[in-house]
Amino acid sequence: MSPDQLGLMRQKFDDSAGLRARLRNWNDAMRLIPVSIATGLFAPFPWDVLRPRGITGQFRTLAVSESLLMILLLPAIALGFTRLRRAEEIFVAAVASGGLLAMSLVITNLGTFFRLRAAFTLILVAFAVYGFDVYTWAASFVRPVHRGTSVER
Repeated sequence: MSPDQLGLMRQKFDDSAGLRARLRNWNDAMRLIPVSIATGLFAPFPWDVLRPRGITGQFRTLAVSESLLMILLLPAIALGFTRLRRAEEIFVAAVASGGLLAMSLVITNLGTFFRLRAAFTLILVAFAVYGFDVYTWAASFVRPVHRGTSVER
């Protein structure tokens, strides 16, 4: 599919996710990929709670909790991707990542995108299990602080 055809597909959706960039060539597509990935994983962003609600009402406030969970799980997902070894695991990770990227490039309506991305994000969250020990590793650097007692070394 050429970028101009992709740009025409994007115009069919109502632009509510802030992705107003037009796609005319491959440079535009490559420039849009980082924004699309961030929107695909983390939209609605936590600061979107402060925006006027419109017709979504309280649902956007609840949707931000999923975004916060994805932000917290991102290190475990990234580490989990580096630990994939079997071909089946790599295939499923590629399908989930590719599907999420493709949808985030085409769909610009945040409500539509939020409902359709659930299948891909559930697969990505499952890969966080492979890298969940990153949190225990990070916690090993945090020392408990004992207040009111002096410790001599």
